[in-house]
Amino acid sequence: KEIKIKINEKLKSNTTYTLNFGSCIKDITENNIFQDFKYIFSTGSYLDSSFYKGLTIDALSKKTIGNVKIFLFEKVIDSFPSNTNPKYLGFSNAKGKFKIDNIKKGDYFVYACIDKNSNNKIDKLTEKLAVKYTPISTKITSDSSLNDTINLFDNEVDLKIINETYIHPAKVIL
Repeated sequence: KEIKIKINEKLKSNTTYTLNFGSCIKDITENNIFQDFKYIFSTGSYLDSSFYKGLTIDALSKKTIGNVKIFLFEKVIDSFPSNTNPKYLGFSNAKGKFKIDNIKKGDYFVYACIDKNSNNKIDKLTEKLAVKYTPISTKITSDSSLNDTINLFDNEVDLKIINETYIHPAKVIL
């Protein structure tokens, strides 16, 4: 019948916050789910309005993958982030589409994974993952053609060499 939210840390000034309830809210009479409800507020005078959207796909099969968590970091992280919280967190729907709204305009590094154990971290040995080493820039227009593709791969895939070419002693193309 009610939701109480307690934030245990001081909020940053001039920052937009989004509380995403996913599929956690449902009505009490028919159990209908109130899908993707978001509560958005700002500690400044405006809401940030940039966004990042796209599609999550399997790098090998090129098929879409749903229910992928997308992490946006302000700085590049040398290894897979396990102890650092992302600046923004989003997820793809069952069809692999995602859109993270209300982002502060800027450049971000993208990491993504299928978070099997729901710990909001990338467990690189057991979860399909993706890393974009070049930062993405958020968009401020609603142009539907501005989409990105996140290619996820599995660390445990056995690869087979189909062709090899020796260019010179220090270079081989596989």
